[in-house]
Amino acid sequence: MKVLFVSSGNMSGGKPTNLVFAQGQSLINQGIDLTFFTILGKGPLGYLKNIKRLKTVLRANKFDVIHAHYGFCGIVCFFAKKNEKVIISLMGSDLFGEISKTFLSKLKTKVLIFVTQFLSRYMLDFTIVKSDKLGKKLWKNTAYKVIPNGVDFSVFFPINKIKARKLLNIPAEKKIVLFPTDANRMEKNYSLAKKAVELLNDEAVELLQIHGVSQEQLNLFYNAADVMLMTSIYEGSPNVIKENLACNKVIVSTDVGDVKKNFETINGCFITSHDAVDVAQKIKSALLISESNGREKIKWLDSKVIAEQIIGCYKDLKK
Repeated sequence: MKVLFVSSGNMSGGKPTNLVFAQGQSLINQGIDLTFFTILGKGPLGYLKNIKRLKTVLRANKFDVIHAHYGFCGIVCFFAKKNEKVIISLMGSDLFGEISKTFLSKLKTKVLIFVTQFLSRYMLDFTIVKSDKLGKKLWKNTAYKVIPNGVDFSVFFPINKIKARKLLNIPAEKKIVLFPTDANRMEKNYSLAKKAVELLNDEAVELLQIHGVSQEQLNLFYNAADVMLMTSIYEGSPNVIKENLACNKVIVSTDVGDVKKNFETINGCFITSHDAVDVAQKIKSALLISESNGREKIKWLDSKVIAEQIIGCYKDLKK
């Protein structure tokens, strides 16, 4: 089966993001003949300019399925396709919207959500969402399935904390609270994380924010930390949570996406509200625990298992 993965390349120098590339690689490992196509250009007009490029690729190759990632990519695929089946994976902000302050940006967000919902219901062949909460945002009778992103257990695995800190030059005596995401994205709510750590009033505790590092480096940072912290306002199915669980790390997170579901039966993970005092208290409790039993409990999220579910969707489209 030949599949074309279509995603944005704006944030990764024209290449697929680590998340999209990892999922594609998991499908290749299962025997799928997969090609990546990245969209270059921001905003609706920037995306639409890629229709001609995509049409050229589709004329030169015969694909069975086009798999788009994110709402705007689905629009490009719909207008560029010939007879291919088109499936879309919705990631979070395309259905939840983005945190906006101005009237214009709020209107833009509402339009994006509407277009994504309409696209999934009437224009594309099938939709994948990352969590039940995202599925509830789709219109009635939309054909969809909940398939979270998988975790590559060969990339994310436990490493001795002292060893990881030596490799990263992190002092052994520090208590590291890791915030592994882009602090400039408003929905990530970095200000809450910062305020909560300040409330601890403990000089030994350090909030470490990282973003844009390789997966190998991510694994080192995860293992070097004492606690991983997520204070997001919304999420689809945050991979950083699952990656940390694969490393048996202790986690404090707001109840977003499928986090609560993933924490079921796992020791050493805490759900917090968006109140800074509550977050601080949960961090304090988490710092008393050395590790979780996450890796054993999330085997169902192994990227190989998730790849088989996605392939099942492809096969259903070809019937």
